[in-house]
Amino acid sequence: FSKREIIEQLQIPANKIEVIYNAVKPSLLQTRDNSKRYILSVASLVPRKNLKRLLEAYCNIDNPNFELYLVGGTHSIYAKTEINTYIGHEGIRFLGYVSDDELKILYRNAIAYINPSIYEGFGIPNLEALMQECPLVVSDIPAFREVCGDAALYFDPRDVADIQAKMTEIMNNESLRIVLIKKGTKQSRLFNWEQSAQHIRNMIKNL
Repeated sequence: FSKREIIEQLQIPANKIEVIYNAVKPSLLQTRDNSKRYILSVASLVPRKNLKRLLEAYCNIDNPNFELYLVGGTHSIYAKTEINTYIGHEGIRFLGYVSDDELKILYRNAIAYINPSIYEGFGIPNLEALMQECPLVVSDIPAFREVCGDAALYFDPRDVADIQAKMTEIMNNESLRIVLIKKGTKQSRLFNWEQSAQHIRNMIKNL
């Protein structure tokens, strides 16, 4: 996806661009704790992260049987317009910044991870969630399709009703979550630093 963007926007010849994927550091699975039911999202408050529609979708659910946990900074210039209306809303927890270890635990214990971004070049948090066997519910955008494959439940990021429907579906469908976890484990193996490093090494050798 990013290669196509570079070709179209900068008119760089395709044969001048090599695609080397991001990855995440391998880590041990955290202990699972099923005492809390929540969907997790990790994002800043920049508009393309689409946090406002996610919050609206959650608030439209009648008597949700789960909470929405949000990790990320809240000091952005976008804060007043994006989230002030939802601060203090029952069921929505703004966690701010957390440590890497805390984030792994949050991924591991979430019923699902949701990423409503309108535009991304890759999407590292999606891989982080997969590494902790957390089912993905993500925007139907090219970069996410490329990275997540069939290991995610997709929604239209500009359609609040669709975001709401997919949140409800993933929370109430255990069989779907199990399927996504199995597919996610397989998908996550496609992205690792050793493969990326070897790709760079081969490029240098061939210069």
